[in-house]
Amino acid sequence: MEEILDIFTKDGKFLGTKTRKECHSTNPGFYHKPVWIWIVNDKKDVLIQKKS
Repeated sequence: MEEILDIFTKDGKFLGTKTRKECHSTNPGFYHKPVWIWIVNDKKDVLIQKKS
């Protein structure tokens, strides 16, 4: 099952959804919003998720 992402125009208008593969194709003409989450413990270790 492939990840489904919300897609937007350059100005942020919601267009619908597309698969991750469609979003990362060459010049798809729309955008998806990324999210970064950093988890750091008291020893300054960072939890890193590896995705294929």
